[in-house]
Amino acid sequence: MTDEPAAVATIVIVNSGSTNRPGYEITVHESGTLVCRETPPRGGTDREAGGRSRAVPREVLTRIFDDVRAALPFSQYADPGCPKSKSFGVVIRIHYGREQSPDLACPVHDSRLEALVRDVRDIERIATRGLQSDEI
Repeated sequence: MTDEPAAVATIVIVNSGSTNRPGYEITVHESGTLVCRETPPRGGTDREAGGRSRAVPREVLTRIFDDVRAALPFSQYADPGCPKSKSFGVVIRIHYGREQSPDLACPVHDSRLEALVRDVRDIERIATRGLQSDEI
């Protein structure tokens, strides 16, 4: 038996938000859908109930799950953080089972993490399609 969480069927992308911008939590289900919930700007406590659901194209879905699994365990990467604006800086992490990625809003220097940064951008585009730019 391996320690790899092969049975995990969801990836959660968390953007912390900042003082001036709300964050979000996007749950990507291996079944082909995602749910995006907005979180309040730092300091707030209310989280959007329910969230917005979207279908994820099969190629994007396959790629993100393959890339996350290829990057495991996330503990192998340094997570030193990086300088950020207090007003606009965010932390972006992927959660997969008990694993948590380093901050993907900081520069990454590994091809597996670079792939995850691209995947997060693709998922963000799908999650926010059709929304006003100030809605997320």
